[in-house]
Amino acid sequence: MWLDYELARQAPQIMLRAYLYARLNPDLGPRQPRNWPGFVRQFCTYQTLHRPEAYDDLRQYLQITFGFDYQSTAELQALVDLDQVGKLAKQLAPVKKALAVYGRRRNGETSRVTEFGWGTWWPTGETTIVRLTRQLTRDNKGHYIMRPDFLLNFLTLAPSARTARKALATVFPSILGVRLARRMPETAFYKIMDKMAEAEGLDDARRTVEISKLTNRLKSDLAHQYMATGAARRPAPLDLAAARDAEDAGPG
Repeated sequence: MWLDYELARQAPQIMLRAYLYARLNPDLGPRQPRNWPGFVRQFCTYQTLHRPEAYDDLRQYLQITFGFDYQSTAELQALVDLDQVGKLAKQLAPVKKALAVYGRRRNGETSRVTEFGWGTWWPTGETTIVRLTRQLTRDNKGHYIMRPDFLLNFLTLAPSARTARKALATVFPSILGVRLARRMPETAFYKIMDKMAEAEGLDDARRTVEISKLTNRLKSDLAHQYMATGAARRPAPLDLAAARDAEDAGPG
């Protein structure tokens, strides 16, 4: 069976991944394992792999190699209030979802760019998590949250592509131009026209990148108030302080 790094990284167990990485690394020289038992013997006795002795072998190996001090779970639990630990763990649990969003983007989406932006998001109206992940958002240069309001307004109410093409083919530019001029301030209208002229000056690839960035920003706008057509109501906006935190973290 042919194996490469991308396939090896999909192995679910950390020891198995380490073994596959070692098999793919020619720089290890004589330390490169020939088989699975040979790899396991570098850390513990292969015959005791599924016994408690293997745990002690691996622990002692790590202590000697990295200079670790070992404390058991029982010793650590004696140092803290377990109720507080449980509350903190519950509070931080959503961070896993944020990390999963960024991980899926790196592993499956960075190889392609479209006008539709990122395809992996966490649709939620939760705001507390925004404050806890400000640095994470900065490090990944974009947000991971998509508001449910966006899905309601831009997906469920959107026409099919065929219907949109058919309708828009007959309205550009005359009817749409008249309606735009009547329904918005003159300064805003000319600003849109300037942006359109600027976009026309870009080549297709550059324009795709810019549209993708704007699409991501629209999806992750935590402060925008949407009017849900058909529901005759305006959904409550997210917490404004959280929205400001998101803006500080940078556009999506």
